Amino acid sequence: MKKLVVSIIAAAILMGGAVFAVDHLGHENRVLPPAYLSVPDFKLCLKTHSMGTWSAYCLPAQQPKACPLDSWKQLQGLVDVEAC
Repeated sequence: MKKLVVSIIAAAILMGGAVFAVDHLGHENRVLPPAYLSVPDFKLCLKTHSMGTWSAYCLPAQQPKACPLDSWKQLQGLVDVEAC
C-alpha cells in the first residue's frame, strides 16, 4: 500500500496538483502532494532514509548547515515529515 501512495504522490507532483486514487475497497480518495514540497530548499534541510524498496524524507534533529533558517522553521511545523 505504501508503494501505491508514493506512486500516487509522485504522479500528483508531476501533474502539478492533486489526483484521485481508488483504494482496495473501490473508494475514490483525493491525494495531495506532501506540504514539505512547497518549502523552499527543502532538499537542503531534509535527509532520506531507506524504507526497503523506496526512500522517504525525514527531518534531522539538527539543522543542516546548508539549510536556510526560514525553510527549517517551516519544516519543523509540518506533520507530514517524520523525525529521522
